[in-house]
Amino acid sequence: MESQPEQLVIRQHERRACSLPATVRIAVDNASSVELSRSVGDGTGTINATIVDVSNGGAGIECGVFLPRGTAVNVATKLGASTQLVELSVRVQRVMMISREPRYYLGLAYIGSSGERAATLGRLLEHVEPMQTAQEPR
Repeated sequence: MESQPEQLVIRQHERRACSLPATVRIAVDNASSVELSRSVGDGTGTINATIVDVSNGGAGIECGVFLPRGTAVNVATKLGASTQLVELSVRVQRVMMISREPRYYLGLAYIGSSGERAATLGRLLEHVEPMQTAQEPR
């Protein structure tokens, strides 16, 4: 019996590690097909998460809620001590359970027009770059 070759994941963009507290909300387009229980998150449909990596093509988050592939979500985070909020429109591309708590890693791809996300992504990457430099060994 032949086994299928494993799929290789080839990344188009360099990922930058980070640790940013964030909130996740199901996008309006998916609100009817993916409905969260009131016991999830804070009861308002907002899920707490941590952005653990970002790139020009997407982001990775960790959260305690399973979201199916293809789900469109909005991820929001504040940059540093400022009140400047960055919001990303993304689609779940990959889901992996990383702990029994349960805890999931969600691989996200940016959606929307490139002009719309360019400025937002630029601010996020500018903020993450110094964090990455601080985390690298000397």
